[in-house]
Amino acid sequence: MDFVSKINKVVMLCLLLASLYLGFGAVVSANEVVTSLDESMSFGMAVELNIAMCLSWMPVISDYTRTLKNQSTGTLSCVVAYCFGSILMYTIGLGSAVHYGITDICDIFMLSGLGVISLVVILLSTVTTNFITINSSSICLNHISNQLDVKYTAFFVCIISTLLAIFLSMEQYETFLYFIAATFAPLFAIAFSEYFFSHNIYHQNSLITGKNCLLWLIGFIAYELLIDYSTFIGITVPVMLAIAIINIFVNQLIGAKRFSLNKRY
Repeated sequence: MDFVSKINKVVMLCLLLASLYLGFGAVVSANEVVTSLDESMSFGMAVELNIAMCLSWMPVISDYTRTLKNQSTGTLSCVVAYCFGSILMYTIGLGSAVHYGITDICDIFMLSGLGVISLVVILLSTVTTNFITINSSSICLNHISNQLDVKYTAFFVCIISTLLAIFLSMEQYETFLYFIAATFAPLFAIAFSEYFFSHNIYHQNSLITGKNCLLWLIGFIAYELLIDYSTFIGITVPVMLAIAIINIFVNQLIGAKRFSLNKRY
């Protein structure tokens, strides 16, 4: 495991250096193209897609932070690293799009003259990202049924993911991100409001579980119905706020605090 950890650190360092070089090279390249950018996506929808990616990261990273010796410091480090990496990639994408006047990533790589570096970034980021997501998926399946072996389920998930990547159109990726937001937005709204406001940690309580499942379903349906009416901050934030407020209110009505346990850290 120490060897794998060292290899992973080297890969992450190479990815960081390659990304910085790609961003610098793309912006200062002399191959500037003057065209008009496609404005088919609104600002609110762009915000929505970015929030969806952040929400999809939360359950993945929690499978790692749950085993940390110092959860506060480790979680903060993960958040800072993810924030820095996201800002870096957004900056590279925005700078390249403005510089070349196009949004297609393949065309940007070709015009930048950094084909090899671009392939290195794609390869390293794909390997590192898919490794943690496949591991997280296998852990989730193990939570559903502890009879499933994590190694075998990880191999199965890897095969299925590879087949989907080969045969599924990339145009469906945006739809999938919306589905992720619709799934996780009400889920985390309930989890956050339960923990930070009602201070509830439940164990096999059918009343609270049923209430949370119903609120999640309401939030999921509301998101799907409102996705075509995006605000300037997207739909996720309003849906999460609404579900959280409703959950707190319902907890007060049904006296949920009598189920409360001591808050855990």
